[in-house]
Amino acid sequence: YNIPEDKIITVYQGCHPNFKSTPNEALIEEVRKTYNLPKRYIACVGTVEERKNLLLVAKAMAHLPEDVYLIAVGRKTPYAKEVEDFCNQNGLRERVRIIEGVPFKYLPSIYHAAELFTYTSRFEGFGIPIVEAISSGLTGVATTGSCLEEAGGEGVVYVNPDSVEECASALNKLLSDKEYKHSLIAKGKEHIKKFLPDTIAKEIMKVYKEI
Repeated sequence: YNIPEDKIITVYQGCHPNFKSTPNEALIEEVRKTYNLPKRYIACVGTVEERKNLLLVAKAMAHLPEDVYLIAVGRKTPYAKEVEDFCNQNGLRERVRIIEGVPFKYLPSIYHAAELFTYTSRFEGFGIPIVEAISSGLTGVATTGSCLEEAGGEGVVYVNPDSVEECASALNKLLSDKEYKHSLIAKGKEHIKKFLPDTIAKEIMKVYKEI
């Protein structure tokens, strides 16, 4: 739009406070039973459409331990059939599940009960599910080439959106190396301080005062 860069100030957005507080165990157990969640799973939240690139993670699942599942939460589009067809043809039907219509009150519990998260979109406006996941105490895998590094900072591993090998390798390292995983979780918690309501309010007020 030919607007001078020095006239543009970035103030980040945050996510709902429910993701920051740990759901009580009774609620987590209720969610586990409602959706028959496995003991170990990777969470992915977002509409199941082509640009979200869920097929990348589905393909990576073939290279992960057999007791690890992928739970994708989001509305299905025709692209979901492509993901499901791949899983059916490659012995992953039981390990990759897409859940629709999850009420908001259950969403934080799905994050909190997960081992990791993935968000492998080719492009996004920002990537709020990354902030939600980090707020829930998770780390995981996202992709390069868009804005996701801004959302996740150093608290997330970034891979090529076309590389199944990179995605599988990153997930396997996070699943097997607890020290590495917890170091990323700590970095993520530090990074998302810029998305706290007080920080956002101060940044907006700073803009008003400068103007």
